[in-house]
Amino acid sequence: MTIGLIEYLYTVIESILNRINLRVNENKSEIFVKQIHLLDSISGVSFISAVTVICEIGDFSNFKSPKQLFDYFGMDSEVSQSGKFNASKVHMSKCGSSIARRAIFAIALSTAY
Repeated sequence: MTIGLIEYLYTVIESILNRINLRVNENKSEIFVKQIHLLDSISGVSFISAVTVICEIGDFSNFKSPKQLFDYFGMDSEVSQSGKFNASKVHMSKCGSSIARRAIFAIALSTAY
C-alpha cells in the first residue's frame, strides 16, 4: 500500500513538473521566463528552484539594489538592542518570503558540494 502511494505521488509530481515546463515553454518571450533560464544556467540551481525564486520575487527589476533583494528573502541581520543591552548573537530577520528563503537554502546546499 505504501509503495503504491509513493508511486502515485511520484506520477502527480511528474505531472505538475510537466505542466510547469509547458507553461514556461509557452511563454519563452516573457521576461520572467528569461530570468528563469538565466538562474537555471547557474551551476547548482535546478529548474524548479529557479521557477520558485522567480515566482516568489517576480521581476528582478522590482529591486533597486541587491540589499533589497537580500532583505526580501529575509536573510538580513536582526540585532537585538534595548537601552544599553546589545545581544551577543545576530540572527536572520526572517521577515521575507519563507518559500524563497527555502529555495535559496536548497541552492546553497547543492552548490556547497
